[in-house]
Amino acid sequence: MNAKYFKVIFKNPWSYFPWIIFCVGLWISVIRNMGPGFAYIPGDLLDNRFNNYILEHFYRWVIGRDASYWNAGIYFPFPNTIAFSENLLGTAPLYACFRWLGYDRETSFQAWYILGFFFNFASSFYVFQKIGAKPLASGAGAFFYSFGLPIMGQEIHAQLVYRCGVPLACYFFWDFSERPKLWKLLLVGLCFIWQIYISIYNGIFLGLLLLAIFILFPFFLLPPPGESPLMTLPRKLQNAWRETPLIWRTIFVASSTALLASLFALLWPYYSVTKMYGFTRTSSEVFSLLPKPESYILADNSLIWGNLSASLPNIKFFRWEHQLFPGLSVIIMILASFVWRPKLEYRRLAWLHFCAMLMLIGVTFDFHGYSLYHLLSIFPGINSIRAVTRIVLILMWPTAVFITSVLDSMLELTFSGKTRTANWLAYIFISLLLIETLAFRHLHFSKADAQNRLAEIKNMIPADTPQDPILVLHIIQQDWYQDGINEIDAMLVAQDLGWPTLNGYSGNSPKGYVVPNTCRRVHEPILAYMHFAGITNQQFYRRMSNRIIPLGFTDCDLRE
Repeated sequence: MNAKYFKVIFKNPWSYFPWIIFCVGLWISVIRNMGPGFAYIPGDLLDNRFNNYILEHFYRWVIGRDASYWNAGIYFPFPNTIAFSENLLGTAPLYACFRWLGYDRETSFQAWYILGFFFNFASSFYVFQKIGAKPLASGAGAFFYSFGLPIMGQEIHAQLVYRCGVPLACYFFWDFSERPKLWKLLLVGLCFIWQIYISIYNGIFLGLLLLAIFILFPFFLLPPPGESPLMTLPRKLQNAWRETPLIWRTIFVASSTALLASLFALLWPYYSVTKMYGFTRTSSEVFSLLPKPESYILADNSLIWGNLSASLPNIKFFRWEHQLFPGLSVIIMILASFVWRPKLEYRRLAWLHFCAMLMLIGVTFDFHGYSLYHLLSIFPGINSIRAVTRIVLILMWPTAVFITSVLDSMLELTFSGKTRTANWLAYIFISLLLIETLAFRHLHFSKADAQNRLAEIKNMIPADTPQDPILVLHIIQQDWYQDGINEIDAMLVAQDLGWPTLNGYSGNSPKGYVVPNTCRRVHEPILAYMHFAGITNQQFYRRMSNRIIPLGFTDCDLRE
């Protein structure tokens, strides 16, 4: 009996490989970077601490410590400050679970970050298994999607890690085109809107990928004889509606309405903020962050390709956003498709995703100042996206689909004399993929040092404080990066104390906000808010001034 049991378990040892390489990737690329005892946090002191602030604000709002979610206590008293940037609502409950378990803010952030890689791998591996790929090929494709060089290059932006809605939305869309059922379209909408809740950046880029797939569908679906390819998908939708019982049609319409309402509820604060504050992106700001020819060969932190990447100095402005090189292994696997074509049963799926990837690369590509992205940037929502280079994180999915199909085709061949080469080459390609990803120079900062920065600021707080105090920290202006770090110090200290702060750091800032680098400038955000709100009563200014606790200034007492 025991021998039979073990025979079943070890019948296909390759079935364990995907989760083995996941654990290896998670350990080397994520957990090891956090050091012994989780002493370090991935990224730098800037954006990832800002993400930590947003997640903690959600937790405080849920337990009743912060009265409003959209009105965080930064840039006080300006309203709707969460809508200045990403909101992280789609994954914030995961962070809150770790806080409820008793972990501190920083440790909960680390656990939340680790979970992102698990969900990415699990969702992509699930899809590859659903389309029938072998475990080894599925694991390699899921590994690239979860740990590939482009996502490692964005570890300073932890909000971009969670992309688990992308594989599911694309798969259900394809599955509907093959076996049309209304509930599959509902799942597409659910995954798409969930991804927007996770990250607006990734959600909008997923929308562009789904649009590209939709446009390309007529070239990859198999229409009945005599039917126009353009009518194939509409006909399938019509048939799906006709074949669905009335009760389930009603549920479909009600659920779709609820999804649209949830999307409206999320995007309305952003629309309101845009109108309220007049936020805009200049064309020069956007087009400086379109992918360029050099972008797709930049990998400055790669231990293998770093020197070659550094020899390409053309991109200097926001260079860290242009780290789009997928790895030599991926390029070789794409080229290998000329020899080992994807398997017939999902060949159309593979080439559909590959062409959708090429379409989006072409649309967003900046070739010496010329780009088709001009046509897209006129649409609401898309025109608010600044770092278009981040679309590579979504393009990693169609890339993963294609290389998985190639590897699966190579591994489909039996391990015999004539086909031994294909098997060994597949193993070499997968090994190179793992090596390229694991040979990466990661960034991190000390959790203890970050906490000590806050403790030093708290030690400045005077013993006597007014009722409903407002914190403002002196910022010694050096450069935008260091200023941002100090602003976040003030935000986190204020969050710990449950106070609002005049300081702020986000994707946008209210008009009139100035860095409080001198005592004389402390009052300027108050005056800017009064102008914004149409307040002329000087009593308001005096009341606000009397509440302010200035820290780090010399000879600065604003209270009467």
